[in-house]
Amino acid sequence: MRKYSVLAVLLGVLLFPVCACANDLQVTAISMLSRDTSNPTQANHTRAIQFTAAWSNSWCMTGGACAGAVTNADANWDAAWLFVKYSVYAGGAWGPWLHCTLAASGHTAPSGSQITPTADGKGAFLYRNAAGLGANTFTNTALVWKYGADGVADTAAVKVRVFGVEMVYIPAGAFKAGDFATGDGAFKGGTADTTPWPINDESAITTTNTASGGYYYVLGSGAGTGADATGAVFTIPGAFPKGTSAFYIMKYKLSQGMYRDFLNTLSRVQQQGRIGATIASGDTSVTNRYVMANNTTVQYRNGIRAPAAFTANLPITFGCDLDANGTFNEATDGEWIAANWVNWGDVAAFADWAGLRPFTELEYEKAARGVQSPLAGEYAWGSTSYVNTAAVDGNAGKKSELPSTTSANVLVSGGLSGPIRCGAFARSGSTLRSDVGASVYGVMELSGTLWERPVTVGHATGRAFTGLHGNGALDSAGKADVVNWPLESNALGSGLRGGSWLDGLTNARVSDRSLAAFGSSVRYVNFGARLARTSP
Repeated sequence: MRKYSVLAVLLGVLLFPVCACANDLQVTAISMLSRDTSNPTQANHTRAIQFTAAWSNSWCMTGGACAGAVTNADANWDAAWLFVKYSVYAGGAWGPWLHCTLAASGHTAPSGSQITPTADGKGAFLYRNAAGLGANTFTNTALVWKYGADGVADTAAVKVRVFGVEMVYIPAGAFKAGDFATGDGAFKGGTADTTPWPINDESAITTTNTASGGYYYVLGSGAGTGADATGAVFTIPGAFPKGTSAFYIMKYKLSQGMYRDFLNTLSRVQQQGRIGATIASGDTSVTNRYVMANNTTVQYRNGIRAPAAFTANLPITFGCDLDANGTFNEATDGEWIAANWVNWGDVAAFADWAGLRPFTELEYEKAARGVQSPLAGEYAWGSTSYVNTAAVDGNAGKKSELPSTTSANVLVSGGLSGPIRCGAFARSGSTLRSDVGASVYGVMELSGTLWERPVTVGHATGRAFTGLHGNGALDSAGKADVVNWPLESNALGSGLRGGSWLDGLTNARVSDRSLAAFGSSVRYVNFGARLARTSP
């Protein structure tokens, strides 16, 4: 739930809202440390942003880099991806929200933690520095902002927002993609060979049309425009991320609260591009206030809503209002529910804005299965058994929302009319992946709830993807503008994996590729989002 703590603003003093992010991550107690202007070049002036970062269900496995060098192919940990936005007060008004450039070093990691910034300065990973599991509360964490490099004057009045996303580290290593041709369109070795694809490294892969022992391509039953046909021969370039290099992926699907916070940093024109309703220039109200579904009422559990009235042309402050009582962001307003009604343009825009990137369908299988041998017809929790849920408990819309079926580990087949809370299947005391629907690395809901949106190998546009990260900024229309990402206009090169609450169980299989090359640009009830970032 979003909360704010506001300090009085004076010229040259910074203002810091408190941000609640991701499924459980809370960033609070935000303050500024002393400005460092010792360098004679103004572009090198910095100031540290200090805060507390806390989240539950954290871990670091023995042998992970959190405790030294990686010594185990399965060793991994979770982390908070942290990034900062700023706005400058000038000419009697606050300016747009822009992305802070972070320093390459000098950050403060509290006891029990470590910080790894990225080379492009777009953010940093905060995670444990030793093996263990449980809740984290990292007080006095500090990120160093190179405000001079961003063109901000020493005397400027600025406000800052700190955002965070819970991520999971997927270690480097070879793996197999495919499930012995059990899944629709699953990767296999040849026309007469059901052996999964061996993904050994990041080298180029050329498909073949042989009987066995190669990389045979099978198009899923849901063909997309321009998708490669079964038996097509093509090359997946070396630059296409294949999952053998280490990367981070979001622990949970994008939540409605996260998407609301994203919308509330955009200009009015950019906001129009990222919702389903029309908020034309000059409008001071909108009939279809549930803006993602473009409807007057909640549709399929999406509660993102516009206020009853707003200022013409200025950005709108959206809120979550699942209970439809007109009061935003209450405990019952569903901000922890996975965000549906998002199209490919929304997915790419959020990734660009957050300094993240889409992941590929090969990375999807790596995040689910890891280095373990494939199991025919398996789901993301490593077995072919499942317990579906048909409803949620009495905490509907709350942070504590749970499936009404106490042993459920997935939401598929229309059991519930809409997505469930991110991480809802994780229950206290559970010790098995199959109990909570977790991947081998602890990534949640890779099977079911909402469709994942990876970049496909089955379309030439998808194969041009090189894994570049977002730079924190969108174009004036609110679109992602990163080179070689599938375009918003047609979404060709993207696809769907993992199934949803509206689809059958077979779609939820790890290696099912029925819609893997289906590049849909529409906004729909069971389309969701999850993003990744290559490990620094």
